[in-house]
Amino acid sequence: MESTHVDGSCHTQDRNTLASVSRVLTDEEEVEISELFKSMRGSSMEGITSLARALRSELKDTEDAIVNALENTGSTMASLSEYVSEVERSLEDVNAWSTVFETKLMNMRGNIEIIKNRSDEIEATATNKGRLVVAVRSLLQQLTLPINAVDVLEHNQIDAEEEILVVCVAAKELLTFQNKLRHELPRSTSGMLATREAHENVNDLIQRLLARVFESFHSITEEWSAHTILEARKGGKTLWNPPHSELNKFEELFRMLGELNVSAMSHFAHQYCICWAKVVQHDVVITMKAVTERMLSPDGINVGATDLTRMMQSMSVMIDIEAHYVTRMFNFASEMREMYTRELITGVEETLLSSIVTACRKDGALSLPLFVLTDFCSRNLGAATSAVLFELLHKAQVTISGQLSRFVGELIQQLNNSSSAKSATGNSQGEYNFPMHELDETRRIINFSQHLRQAQRTELRISLESCLEALCEAAFKHIEKLAAAASKRNDRVRLQGYFSLVCHFSLGEDEPLAAISLHIKQNMAKASADYVSVICEKHFGSFFADVYTRLADPSGSRVANWQVQLLKSYKLAVPNVRGFEKISGAVSKTMMKDLIHGKLCILIWSVVEEYIIQALSALESNPLVFGAGYTATVSIDDVRRVLSKILPAFGKT
Repeated sequence: MESTHVDGSCHTQDRNTLASVSRVLTDEEEVEISELFKSMRGSSMEGITSLARALRSELKDTEDAIVNALENTGSTMASLSEYVSEVERSLEDVNAWSTVFETKLMNMRGNIEIIKNRSDEIEATATNKGRLVVAVRSLLQQLTLPINAVDVLEHNQIDAEEEILVVCVAAKELLTFQNKLRHELPRSTSGMLATREAHENVNDLIQRLLARVFESFHSITEEWSAHTILEARKGGKTLWNPPHSELNKFEELFRMLGELNVSAMSHFAHQYCICWAKVVQHDVVITMKAVTERMLSPDGINVGATDLTRMMQSMSVMIDIEAHYVTRMFNFASEMREMYTRELITGVEETLLSSIVTACRKDGALSLPLFVLTDFCSRNLGAATSAVLFELLHKAQVTISGQLSRFVGELIQQLNNSSSAKSATGNSQGEYNFPMHELDETRRIINFSQHLRQAQRTELRISLESCLEALCEAAFKHIEKLAAAASKRNDRVRLQGYFSLVCHFSLGEDEPLAAISLHIKQNMAKASADYVSVICEKHFGSFFADVYTRLADPSGSRVANWQVQLLKSYKLAVPNVRGFEKISGAVSKTMMKDLIHGKLCILIWSVVEEYIIQALSALESNPLVFGAGYTATVSIDDVRRVLSKILPAFGKT
């Protein structure tokens, strides 16, 4: 039984006990009781006490009823307990089955999750594949060459300007397509087979287009060069008429092609330069041919220098124009102009040097005038002339110098090895000529050397002068060798030999070979004096030789009666005017027989005059030197008159 306080509350223990008892009141009963308690809050103690007694009584009755009910339901509880045990065993079986089922259910849920994930993956893959198909279709459309452009580029003619404009439009489409392949496609597509094939197709199409354009370009340039060369052969002069009008229609197409394939433009430029070089080479050939053919004419050097300079100046102007044209036409940087300037004259250097070598080998003596021509040309080209042409002319001068050195070396060797027996010829009148034909080339070279005064004194010119000096020295030795080998009258051999050289030199002191010229003149003077001494002794006796001996050594030892002998020989040499005239005529005839050459006879006759007059003048001015008793048989004026009368006869020799 629980104890109840006045305020109706219960002990905590009783409440816990009640809480543990199964609930026997319904919700409605609990509400009624609660309302009863609330209604009694204002009741008196007596009322409450009586209520409590009534409640206790009812509670006791209720407990008794419960006990009776429990006793009556004992057997029922036993059977119920068995039933509960059976239920528990069934519940254990159900629990075991539930555990297995739960495990299977968990496995099923895991499988369902896996299937769901796989389904999501398949769905995502399908979505991606769909997107990929769309992307691939879009990419394939981007990788497909423009059909119209391909048809135009492969089949349209490239001749007329209208046709070229159509090709330009197609080339522009191709350029746009190429730029799209290079810059607009995702990087991830660069390794795709379709992308690589698209690049290959574009490159293949570009190459075919370039081949077709180059074929047309090649045809135009080759036809122009062939026509220009043919016209030059007919007229003997190259007409510089470039094919710009025919090629300008390709300018826009070249710009497109340059963007499609940069390196291909150098191939076009090279072809253009080759055709130009052919024309320039031909111009060099015909100019050099004309120059060498006129070289031996009286004014050939000046005319040749003018022609060569004009050719170089024209070449310089046209090369400058064409170098600018090439860089503009093929869209090259201005820095490349110098390279194409050199390419425009490809082979010109070899052609010019080959022409020079051919001319020099054909006639080695032409080396000197050719050197003068190239020097004159290099000095008269304008300051704006390309450095390439100055280099070309310098190489030409080096080549000429080498050719002359080779030729002079061969001449020197020939002179050293020549035989003296072939140098003298005679005729039925007893005239002897010593032509020394082995010196012909030496004489020509000496003659041409006079033109060196027009050239600048450079190292190359000094080298040429050294070669000429060596050649002249070899010629001197050869003349002396021939004179020594002559059986008689070697004085005339020596005289004719030196005369054949000295007549090619002028008397100016500014000659390029002043030293060697002086040497030749000295040798000529000595040979002339020896010859005059011999011929005068042959016709006038020993008188003049004795006079010069006395003048050379007036205080020397004297032969007994030498003065008497001198006066005697004087009277024999110059007996009177008629006798002197007769002897002088004999001297002139001997000279014409000995010397043959009219110019040489005139030159030597002046020496004879000086030789005779100087000796006679010495007698008159120095009578004491020669002893007393001298009286002039012929006056010096008469001597001059007689000798001068003979001089015109040599002009007919």
